[in-house]
Amino acid sequence: MSLARGVTLLTPGRGRGAEGAAIPQRLGRVLVVEDERDVAELIRYNLVSEGYEVLLATNGTDALRMARESHPDVVLLDIMVPQLNGWEVCLRLKQDPALAGIAVIMVTGRVAEGDKVLGFELGADDYVTKPFSPRELVARVRAVARRGKAADGKGKKAHLKAGDLEIDRHRFEVRMKGTLVELTPKEFDRGRPPGAAPRQIRRGEARRAPRRDRPRRGIPVPRPEIVTDS
Repeated sequence: MSLARGVTLLTPGRGRGAEGAAIPQRLGRVLVVEDERDVAELIRYNLVSEGYEVLLATNGTDALRMARESHPDVVLLDIMVPQLNGWEVCLRLKQDPALAGIAVIMVTGRVAEGDKVLGFELGADDYVTKPFSPRELVARVRAVARRGKAADGKGKKAHLKAGDLEIDRHRFEVRMKGTLVELTPKEFDRGRPPGAAPRQIRRGEARRAPRRDRPRRGIPVPRPEIVTDS
């Protein structure tokens, strides 16, 4: 069934196929962004055989639209696709709070270390180079989808609000009374805004804390020797 130009939806069947073989139930939805027809068909065949519902897009513009409309579990993203390349697609997915939780696996012929590092810096969850093993690719899809479900199961809210304080985990933003608070990634992870006062020491804590500039009880302190001329 054709959904749009350059986009195709393929789903695994239910029950038994024409030859009587059992067809697995749908495990999740995968968006494949690939402009090479033979590569796209190879990926599609193996994913559908494993029970995944597959969306195919041949350019970056269609890929973003389909991601917003169908919200797939995983995106398999080639870098060299028309209109919007894979770098830009990945960046826009991760910057959109509604799509940031979608796992992205780069599937590309670019094998340079710099390309891999850039992919991870843009938010990709995995990076697979061509040529690839179809079985390994399916295993990686299953792994990143499993990690995503585990993260969702922890119940960690993306947006927290307590009084005048608001925290958006997807956008990495903190607002106080509607005003954006500038934080570094480390400060955001630690949950303490820049310039915040350190924890106050309660009465009695300083008394219990050991003084490093004072010798411990029972340890003899050597006295300085006094040397005189004879």
